Amino acid sequence: ATWVLRLPCVLAAMGCVGLTVSIVRRLHGHTVAMIAGILLALCSEYFWRTSRFRLDFMHTLFMLAAVRMCVEGAMRARAGSFSAARAWVLAAGVPVGLAMLVKPMFGLIALALAGVWFLLVWPTVAGGTARPVRSLIKWIPASMLLAVGVAAPWHIVMVVRHGDVFTHQYFIKQP
Repeated sequence: ATWVLRLPCVLAAMGCVGLTVSIVRRLHGHTVAMIAGILLALCSEYFWRTSRFRLDFMHTLFMLAAVRMCVEGAMRARAGSFSAARAWVLAAGVPVGLAMLVKPMFGLIALALAGVWFLLVWPTVAGGTARPVRSLIKWIPASMLLAVGVAAPWHIVMVVRHGDVFTHQYFIKQP
């Protein structure tokens, strides 16, 4: 029954493929999305790593979920639905907080990169309609605070229970 130990990793890897397809479809259309998904799913290194228990797939799944939410926010802002756009970007903090429960602090990178994307890359994708999307940048810090709020309770309990042993293992050895 060792497959039961690998099942979460396999499911997370499948979720990563699905989220990759969803992100690419929203930005570049169905054909490009299917090609991206097939290439990722058939990559031998990617497939091989699913046969071992690794937290990387779960972490990546949560980060991709946050990226997908930020992409949706950008698309909603572009369409003029600013309240929905802000809600999507703010809500991206939830999967980032879950990513921070899997691996320390790296989940915040997804939100920081979304901010850079809103600022630098989006104007080339949007074809001159960058202003509404750039306004989403101010919601990235709020999303980061939400992420910290999701992850903080567990971290606080671990520090109270285990003290320096936890902080050294979690922040120094693990990354």
